[in-house]
Amino acid sequence: MKIGEILELIKTDTPANIAKRADVHISEKLLRKALNKAGYEYRNSGEKGWYFVGEGDEETVQEQLIYDFATAGKAKANVSTNVNKEPINDTNQRSNVGIKHGKEQVKQANEPTL
Repeated sequence: MKIGEILELIKTDTPANIAKRADVHISEKLLRKALNKAGYEYRNSGEKGWYFVGEGDEETVQEQLIYDFATAGKAKANVSTNVNKEPINDTNQRSNVGIKHGKEQVKQANEPTL
């Protein structure tokens, strides 16, 4: 859907209702963010509404699709948290190497120095 079409719909309806329409395919939050990225801002003081404050020609921006400015949600990379853990041995159990090593360090720390 083009930005100009969405701006016309917003004059008579809320972004939440527009986002629920079957032909829009994005959430209300993404719709608002996409309009901001396209160079529009919502003004709550004075005459309320979406106004173009971006660079370039407003007519060319209105001809672009809203999806060009909508980005996907927060996708997180699949990062393993097992970096500092001991390797698993042949029986699929964690080894106690780290525990034994830690106990040896505690013994050495507790020994009196001369």
